[in-house]
Amino acid sequence: MPTPIQLTSDFKKMTTKAILAIFFFVVVYLILIVLAIGLTLLSSYLGIMFITLKVQWITIAVGAGLIVMGLLVLLFLLKFMFKKHVVDRSHLVELTAESDPHLFAFIDSLVKEVGTQFPKKIYLSADVNACVFYDSSFWSMFLPIRKNLQIGLALVNSVSVYEFKAILAHEFGHFSQRSMKIGSYVYNVNQIIYNMLYDNNWYGTLAQKIADVHAIIGFFVMVAAKIIQGIQFILRKVYEVVNLSYMSLSREMEFHADEVAANITGSKPLITSLLRFGLADEAYTNVLNYYDEKFTEAVTTNNIYPQHHFVLGFLGKENGLPLVNHLPMVSLEQLNRYNKSKLVITDQWASHPSTEDRIKRLEQLDIEPILEDLRPASAVFSHIETHQQLLTQKIFTNVAYSKPTTELPTQKFATDYAENYRKRRFSAFFNGYFDVQNLLTQLPDVALNPPSSATVNELFGAKMIETLHNTMALQYDLATLTQIAEGNTGIKTFDYDGVKYTVNDLAQLLPSLEKELGELKVKVAENDQAIYHSFHHLATQQGEIEQFNAIYQAFLEFDQWSNDSMEVLGKLSGSLDFIQETTPFETIRENLIAAGKIETDFKQHIEKLLTFSLLETELSPQMKESFKKYLSKTWVYFTQPSYDDEALNVLFDAIRNFNSAVSNGYFAHKKRVLDFFETLATAQHN
Repeated sequence: MPTPIQLTSDFKKMTTKAILAIFFFVVVYLILIVLAIGLTLLSSYLGIMFITLKVQWITIAVGAGLIVMGLLVLLFLLKFMFKKHVVDRSHLVELTAESDPHLFAFIDSLVKEVGTQFPKKIYLSADVNACVFYDSSFWSMFLPIRKNLQIGLALVNSVSVYEFKAILAHEFGHFSQRSMKIGSYVYNVNQIIYNMLYDNNWYGTLAQKIADVHAIIGFFVMVAAKIIQGIQFILRKVYEVVNLSYMSLSREMEFHADEVAANITGSKPLITSLLRFGLADEAYTNVLNYYDEKFTEAVTTNNIYPQHHFVLGFLGKENGLPLVNHLPMVSLEQLNRYNKSKLVITDQWASHPSTEDRIKRLEQLDIEPILEDLRPASAVFSHIETHQQLLTQKIFTNVAYSKPTTELPTQKFATDYAENYRKRRFSAFFNGYFDVQNLLTQLPDVALNPPSSATVNELFGAKMIETLHNTMALQYDLATLTQIAEGNTGIKTFDYDGVKYTVNDLAQLLPSLEKELGELKVKVAENDQAIYHSFHHLATQQGEIEQFNAIYQAFLEFDQWSNDSMEVLGKLSGSLDFIQETTPFETIRENLIAAGKIETDFKQHIEKLLTFSLLETELSPQMKESFKKYLSKTWVYFTQPSYDDEALNVLFDAIRNFNSAVSNGYFAHKKRVLDFFETLATAQHN
């Protein structure tokens, strides 16, 4: 039995605060119930008195209204008890000792090392995740319950055996925390509060039916609604108290579970896996997005995980990361390479500490790795491929393809993904400068300015890249600090550049930061002009100035046109928002007439889009077919009493495809300019 890890004073303090917050909710709720019962008894008594005072329709209506008012308020506070809470676990796969004996043996050995209970159930999910959860219900607040373990196969795909052991040891660290029980209480408190704040459809319908019986009764229903609004205001405040207290505890619980894991496996494996999580999740999302884009072609796969593993390694190589046993090793510097923000605000609503804070704590522990096992984590599973195929099947289960599907082999996926990835990226020649910065659209008069003497290394070098990212970070920081100054965030204190400030300090801090931002913007603007001058000069030297002007002018024209297009698209989308709401027939007709005027402009923009030669290869056959069908006739979207779903699908398909086509077109025009720039620079050195 391992020696228990001593709880910190912060942990104990947060546990106490969370328990007191739950007790606070119970007290407030009981007070509300007592007051509601008192109101019901009083209003019922007065109602009966009114009715018996003199039996006539007006006294009956007033008496019934008083009785209804009290009962509605009481029912509002008790209605959560009649709500059946169903947890959907159809996306999970439950494992057993028979279905995966190797994993169960691995976990059994680990729980003994940690000194905790074996999970009640073990589930597999598809994503990059591992977590502990309860089969939580109202009664779980009072009865002892065991915890379940959920393991994401995309996570398994992204770590080594000893990293996987560290991750599971972290989760079993939660198993050993008695304070996890508080999470069950908070969960149920949130369910109760959510029910009273937002889950009011049947209750609202019932109240409306009662109000429709008579105007006087309707008046008392309105009074009950006002009382309920006051109750909801109180519950929102209670929600903040309960959850802010629990989130603080939750963050301490994460640190404690990390320490449990470090004592089992050492500090390093949890650090390396934490650093890789973001890249692993990006790889997983990229694979899913790939198949989203292949939807119209009905392309699928029977196992998404070899493809996820390929993309993880591919992204690692593209980002210059070293690979250890086919897994990219991400450093903290690499993780934060573009994050130049100097603003630090403690997120009171975060359930987990930041990755940086967790790594800092683990490094302070500095426990040497124990039995480093660099095999892929899939090695601890008995039938990993079977699990992967089953989870892949679940991913595609609810996708409704319009034609028979075709499975894509992993090798074909790898070739296609790599080709598309590089096609959609700007050349490494520019060192990521134009990944975040647009080309110059207000062109300088080159005749009035000599060509820049700056070299490519200066224009796109590390110093300039840092200046660009500092500019972006400062813009973000200023926007956040301005919101704080306006009192829109509730934030009272923050750290900036290592110094603690209060809201009152912003009157002096904001002007100095605005001045700093202005100076940075000047440097970036000067660099943008120097870039244009330099390549304009190269084109002139190499006799390519006509080609330079033609390509750049095409970009400028598309840039202006795309701005106009997005404005039209925004107006059209906004004019159609009413379709998602219950709307009177006459209003529907009026709204569609107004939308039709914008739609005429939208159709003209689609026709213009189809004339851009560079977009010929950017528009898929499905996009072209969508535009052709939409433009083929005047669609009627509503014929009383219902919408025409086919016509609306044609419209919304055209809107969605137009948005994608404009985005792809902008990228293609920008890339053509940059590829030409690179050609000029290469020719200069040959």
